Amino acid sequence: MWEVCSNIVIGLYILDMWSVLFVMYVGVCSNIVIGLYVLDMWSVLFVMYEGGMF
Repeated sequence: MWEVCSNIVIGLYILDMWSVLFVMYVGVCSNIVIGLYVLDMWSVLFVMYEGGMF
């Protein structure tokens, strides 16, 4: 009985680690995408501004 319990606990622990990694991965990826999007917007504004200068 103890073996089954420890296996369940280990399984939950591994699942928990994976879910934490998954959340971190998704969070980092969405931050990178948002960052690239914001950078892209700024570069478009900058190009428009530079184009207006000439």
